[in-house]
Amino acid sequence: MIAVCGAVTVAAVTALLRRAGVRGPIAVAAGLLLALDPFLNRFDSRVMLEAQATTATALGMLLLARTPAIGRGRTATGVGAGLLFAVAVTTLAGYAVYVVTVAACGEWRPWWAQKSDGIARALGLKQISGFNSRDGSVGFTDRLVAQLGQFAVSYVLIVLGCAATLWLVWSGIRRRRHVTGSGPGRTLVIAWASCTLLHLTYTVTLGTVEEQMFYPLLVTSVAALALAAGLLPPPRTRRPAVWAAAAITAAALVLNAVVWARVHTRHDDALRRTLAWTRTHVPSGSVIAATDEGTSFVLPGARLADWHTLSDLRRDRVDYVVVSTELLAQGYARIDRGLSSTVLRKGRLVHSEPGRTTGALRVYDVRSLLAPASTGTESRP
Repeated sequence: MIAVCGAVTVAAVTALLRRAGVRGPIAVAAGLLLALDPFLNRFDSRVMLEAQATTATALGMLLLARTPAIGRGRTATGVGAGLLFAVAVTTLAGYAVYVVTVAACGEWRPWWAQKSDGIARALGLKQISGFNSRDGSVGFTDRLVAQLGQFAVSYVLIVLGCAATLWLVWSGIRRRRHVTGSGPGRTLVIAWASCTLLHLTYTVTLGTVEEQMFYPLLVTSVAALALAAGLLPPPRTRRPAVWAAAAITAAALVLNAVVWARVHTRHDDALRRTLAWTRTHVPSGSVIAATDEGTSFVLPGARLADWHTLSDLRRDRVDYVVVSTELLAQGYARIDRGLSSTVLRKGRLVHSEPGRTTGALRVYDVRSLLAPASTGTESRP
């Protein structure tokens, strides 16, 4: 489903650029860059919400760019685009039904607690994850450097796209007619790109920002860059620049294709191998504590909670704890730092599987650690 959304986004952005008056080769090149981009492909293969929201937004922009001539057609266009933007805001088309069902079941209070918590995180009032959190997770620049080999082209596109967005906005303020054009297509691309840039600027400086939140910015950056390139003088007046741009674009596509091939030909199955090991080595009926959502989905019967103390593990009669070293280092593990340190030092490591995404996926036997006679960290440090 999410992969389909990613493909629809590529088609919608390409069509939107054509409706904005961008020449065919430039629009197609932008679509190819989005289709092969390793950053977008990474999150198009995960259970994230950014892909669906971006798809709905792109379709809404494309619909608004139709400019139907008659009043009834304009009304239908406005309503259709508004519904698509509503889907983008709520991410799920059936969200209203979900809210009504929650309220009817008497679960309004916990629902509101979760939503208010999300609002506080969006505003930067509460930071429990992401680059701005204070839990010792890795920094923004650390992740950029660590993933430069895979996302170098993506980073360059974001930087160039942000510069193109600022240029387009400035040109619009200066009322340069060739920038906004006669139809709404160009104005929509500029508005979409500038709003996305403003949102990410806020989240980077004050709010809760995580890697996947750059998904929409990459899409709008490529669109803004293509629009800016399309507004340059006709190719015959700048032939050397055209050949240079074509060569750079081709090189970027080749690099992305190499990354795509590398990702899809190398195994990243630490979870699957851990599952196979637990089936033959973990006694039936054992309780496994998962410290991240992915592990809880894969390992049958694994319990997921916010583990803070040894008492939490003891209360649920936990026998084994599964820890992802990468998620733990990034601050995404659902286990307290002090407790994880205790488990890693005093628990018995019984199995470890290397992985590119999760780091080492380690299984610890904590039965002796949680025995009544054992002592350890019982509270937050």
